[in-house]
Amino acid sequence: MVERSGSGDGRRNCTLNRILIIDDEPANILLLETILGGADIEIRSITDSRQTELTFLEFMPDLMLLDLHMPEPDGLEILRQLRGVRSQMFVPVVVLTADTGKRARQSALVLGADDFLTKPFDQFEVRLRVRNLLRTRALYVELSDARSALESRLGEPTIKELRRRGHIVEVGPGWSEGRLTAASRVGKRRRAAANPRGMQGYAAGR
Repeated sequence: MVERSGSGDGRRNCTLNRILIIDDEPANILLLETILGGADIEIRSITDSRQTELTFLEFMPDLMLLDLHMPEPDGLEILRQLRGVRSQMFVPVVVLTADTGKRARQSALVLGADDFLTKPFDQFEVRLRVRNLLRTRALYVELSDARSALESRLGEPTIKELRRRGHIVEVGPGWSEGRLTAASRVGKRRRAAANPRGMQGYAAGR
């Protein structure tokens, strides 16, 4: 097994975007590490797909790049293995494949894949797709943290009542950046309509 972990400055901290790469071809891993390496990126790479679940839980990535065609377990099986874990958090998965057929892509989408990168890789496309999904992940984390803070501040009885009235929009894994942004705006409009003065005071921190 080849396993590497590194970031632009060699240090690990909470401001880094963590990317997990699983591919049985070291050359593909080296290329992706070269394309994506930067001061704000920490990359963990493995070639032995049997180590994926353990590495995922230990590393807790913000994004996973997953080769589709590997010795067992292959990419589809890994998506199945991680389905339970990913149902509790939003960690985007980009499937890496040279297969342009619909069947493989549809199977991956059904199992929770968020995007695809076709081999051979286009450097611009790799950076763009990864950047967009990391931005979506950051927005999800921001909304999740804000919800937790709100629940802590208001208490469970109040939260239940707000949910019943539709003033709290639940977000979960599989939401796109557009849906997350729209959910945030809808929630704000509903709260403002229900209590304009209260929303102004809340926004001001009063």
